[in-house]
Amino acid sequence: MANRSTVTIDSKTAESIFSEITVLEQKLEALKEKVLRFLPTKYGSDLWWKKEIDEAEELFKKGKGIKFNSAKEATAWLNT
Repeated sequence: MANRSTVTIDSKTAESIFSEITVLEQKLEALKEKVLRFLPTKYGSDLWWKKEIDEAEELFKKGKGIKFNSAKEATAWLNT
């Protein structure tokens, strides 16, 4: 059986530790996102969809999107 010991900390210290953990989680999530951009993704997976949507949004921000006024117009463009 493992030794167990109890450590008591005040609430201010606990809040500080929790705050630092939260910041670390956010930084790790951002790092994970950056790394995943360079890894191949399985077609149709959630990660693949996220990557495709992110890339499409970047293209739209750069003005490289195509705007259609109707579904019929979009379908006609797709069939060309």
